[in-house]
Formats: sequence, C-alpha cells, structure tokens
Amino acid sequence: MDMRDFFLSLLLVKNISYIGRTKIWRFLLANPDQKLPLKPACLKGILGNQFVGSYPTLQDIANLRRLPQISILDADYPTALKESINPPLVLFYRGNRHLLQQKKLAIVGTRQASDYAFRCLVDWVPALVEADYTIVSGLASGVDGLAHEITLAQAGNTIAVIGTGLNVTYPKRVNPLQIQIGQRGLILTEYLPDSQPLKHHFPARNRIIAALAMATIIVEAKTRSGSLITAQYALEENRYVFALPGPIDKVNSQGTNHLIDEGAIPILSKEDLLKKLADIVHYI
Repeated sequence: MDMRDFFLSLLLVKNISYIGRTKIWRFLLANPDQKLPLKPACLKGILGNQFVGSYPTLQDIANLRRLPQISILDADYPTALKESINPPLVLFYRGNRHLLQQKKLAIVGTRQASDYAFRCLVDWVPALVEADYTIVSGLASGVDGLAHEITLAQAGNTIAVIGTGLNVTYPKRVNPLQIQIGQRGLILTEYLPDSQPLKHHFPARNRIIAALAMATIIVEAKTRSGSLITAQYALEENRYVFALPGPIDKVNSQGTNHLIDEGAIPILSKEDLLKKLADIVHYI
C-alpha cells in the first residue's frame, strides 16, 4: 500500500482522530522506510495504546480514491497548512483548488449577526476583494455566510471549510450558498461523504480555517463561541487576529472586546484594516 492510500484508509479506521492522524504522519516522517500499512501494534504504540479498528477493504479505499481530494503529499497542498500543528492528511474538495495558492484572509463570527456586523462587512469585503484577498470562512449562518455572500457578489474568491461531508449541508438554509461556492469558489472538508454535523467536527474545522489564512478577523462573538476557538487556533499557529470592537453592553461584542483587551488588533475603519493588512503582507 502506498502512503496516499494509507492516509485514505486512516479516515475509515475507527477511533483515530485528526490528532491521532497527525501523530501517525509525524511518525512516518521520522521513519520513512516503514512498511505500510502499519501493524495494529505499531498504531497502538503511536496513539498511546488506544484501541483502533481494523483497516478498510481495498474496495473502500478505491471508492475514496475516486473523489476529488488534496493530499498532504501533493505539491499544491498549502505550505502554511502543512506546517500547522495538526494538518489534515486529506481534504476532499469541490471547486477551484487553485484558490489555495492565493492570499487568504479568514472572516468568522456569530450566527446572530447584527446590523452593525452587516454594515461593516458590506463596507470591508468589497475592498478586500479589490485587494485580491481570498476570503475563508465556515459556511455557517450569520457572519460566515455574509462574508461568503458579499465576496461572491463582488466576483471575489472564497473558500468554505465545512464540518460535514461534501454532500451534506448544515444548516440546511445555506444549501444555495454551498452550491454557489462549489461552482465559483472552493469547498473543503476533512470528513468523509455522508458525515453529519457532529458537535466535535466544528472546533476541528476551525483549526483548518485558522491555519489556512494569514490572519483571522473576528467580527462579532460571545464570550464562549466557536469564533473565539478559531482565534485561539490562529494564535497557536502564529497568525494575526483582528477583532471588531463593539458596545460593551452588547453580548456579541463581549468576545471581540475581550480579544482586543488580550492583544488582538482592533479594526477602526476599512482604511485602518487595509493598512494593517498591507503592513502584515509586507512584513511576511
């Protein structure tokens, strides 16, 4: 079995998480002559003696091989993602994979976006598109969906990272937007076809959003939210985090105001955002 098929097989083995797959990847980097597939005893040793399921059949692997996918072994797999803490070994996709080579900026936020958030996004996103940023987000309701929609309306490039299989839409109401992004942008997922929106999929999805982008903008967020998880992942990956300040008595501004208090870069205007991003690009 070659390494590409081995990575596909790991997606079908019971009880191996994305963290476990990273451990296996690191082991293989350190042991390039290791014969594949790894024996169960070897897997248990790498994964801390945990129980793992059996390998899938060759037919199961062949079925996955037919799906459009990007492997960590591919030359166009994004370098920033490959060098992240827990890179996905395989990403299934729909759309234009060349967008992965573009200058990327993540925009995420609450599902209950306010008029304030909407006004800011309508102001910023066209300017970001004009500046050739590819907008990355999570195809959720609220801020994420707005970021994708406004980008598409400006004929810009957008990447949606989802927490389900490519053939599943969550929430259902974003299905028309998911279809558009698949046709005009790029949809990515590390989950197998038919995978449902399980709760733990979304924090895992957020690490990919954060690692793909040079910086992450948090538009609105409560003090406990998935957007703050994305911000934390971005910080762990040494990415820049921007946050939109808001009224101290608004629940969806409490998370962003806290980020700014902790050192996130405040966004004071469209011009301020573009200047700070340009400074980062020049620095990088």
